[in-house]
Amino acid sequence: MKHVILYGPPAVGKLTVAEALGALTGWGVVHNHLSNNLVLEVFSYGHPEFARLVLDIRTQVFEAAAKARVDGIISTLVYAPGGLDDKIVADWKRRVARHGGETVFVRLHCKEATLFQRVANPSRKGHKKIVDRTMLRNWLKRGDLFASVKGVASLEVDTDRLKPAQAAQAIADALGLPLAAKPKPKSKARPRG
Repeated sequence: MKHVILYGPPAVGKLTVAEALGALTGWGVVHNHLSNNLVLEVFSYGHPEFARLVLDIRTQVFEAAAKARVDGIISTLVYAPGGLDDKIVADWKRRVARHGGETVFVRLHCKEATLFQRVANPSRKGHKKIVDRTMLRNWLKRGDLFASVKGVASLEVDTDRLKPAQAAQAIADALGLPLAAKPKPKSKARPRG
């Protein structure tokens, strides 16, 4: 299994590029808001259980995918160097490798001004993302969210220069990812339950 982690600051285009890459490869996209929004139904940001549960969910999904030997998955991450984030990515990489998989890192970047333009995009509300400039400014003060993951090689993709489909194609080409025989369409249907 190949685990492709797209990382960078909020509003850099992680989910949009991840979805385009998922459509090219046929791989599932496990974006960070899937687990965040699940846990937010019970615990608010800042609650001691929030971060623990989000991390547990993501870790278990990545390891289960590697153990089941799925072809690949794509995930997203806001990364800040030092401390917990370095331990988290090292643990994910180790767990995937334990089952014969490989983790690869793709750093998405753009100008800071672009982030402030994109953050107010109405499409962000549906995933409960940061949607205003003040919130983004506060997030950017938490650490160097433009930094590369320490100790690993990262493919660099400029989302100011490339549109999402172009970025996805560049990632697939650079990493030698297999393309789906027939690209999967974006699904708007939700399971009933």
